[in-house]
Amino acid sequence: MIKISLVKYIYPVFIILGLLLIQRPAIAQETKMETPTVSEVLKAHDEEQVKEDEQKPKEQVPYDRLNRGTPRGSVMSLSESISEGEQDIVMDFLDMRQVPKDIADEGPELIRKLRIVAERIFWMGPENLSIEPKGHLDDGLPSYRDRVATINTPDGPVEILMQRVPGDKKGDYIWKVSNRTVMEIPRLYELYGYGELGDKLSKLIPEFRGLEFQPWQMVILIGIVLWLILCWLLRRLLF
Repeated sequence: MIKISLVKYIYPVFIILGLLLIQRPAIAQETKMETPTVSEVLKAHDEEQVKEDEQKPKEQVPYDRLNRGTPRGSVMSLSESISEGEQDIVMDFLDMRQVPKDIADEGPELIRKLRIVAERIFWMGPENLSIEPKGHLDDGLPSYRDRVATINTPDGPVEILMQRVPGDKKGDYIWKVSNRTVMEIPRLYELYGYGELGDKLSKLIPEFRGLEFQPWQMVILIGIVLWLILCWLLRRLLF
C-alpha cells in the first residue's frame, strides 16, 4: 500500500518534469530569438543618440539668470514665473525699448493681459520654438525675431513674437517678448480680454489657472440665475 501511495504521488511529478524538459529547448530557442544582436544594439543606440542630439542646441547657449538664451527657454521661464506669481521679474521678459510711455506705464499688467489673451486665444507653448541661441533662421522673419503664434483679428493678423536683444553680459544675447508685440497687448486685450466688468471682477476675486470657469465668472453666472429666479417669483406673486 505504501509503494502504491508513493507511486501515486511521484508519478505526476515525473510527468511535470518531463514536460518541462521537453519544453526547455523551445523556451531557450524563443529566448535566443528575442536577444538582440550586437549590430542591432549599436543601431538602436545610434538612433537614440540622434534623437538626443536633435533636442540639443547646435551652438552653446549663453548663460542667463532667467534662462532666456533661446526662444523656447525664455517662454518656458516666463510661463513658470507667471505661474509662481513672480511679479518682480516678469517684466524682465518684455522688450520695453521704444514702447510708448502710456503702454510702458502699465508695467506687470501687460503680462497679465498677455496671459489672459494667450489662454483664451492661443497656446503660448514652447514645443515649436527654437532651442538654438539664434532661433529659427528659415521662418521668413528677421534673424532677431521668432514667431510664437499668429492671431487673426478683425483688423488683420497680429503676430506674437520673441526678439533677440542684448543680454546682461556684453556680447551675449537673450530672447524677450518683442517690443512690437508688447505694443499690441492693450489692443489685443480690448478684443479678447474679459471686458470692463470682467476685468474689474477678476482683479477683486482671485483667479485659478486651469479652471474652465474662473470664480468671478461663476459669480456672474450665479447672479444671473438668482435674478431670473427673482423675476419668476415676482411674476407669480403679482400676476
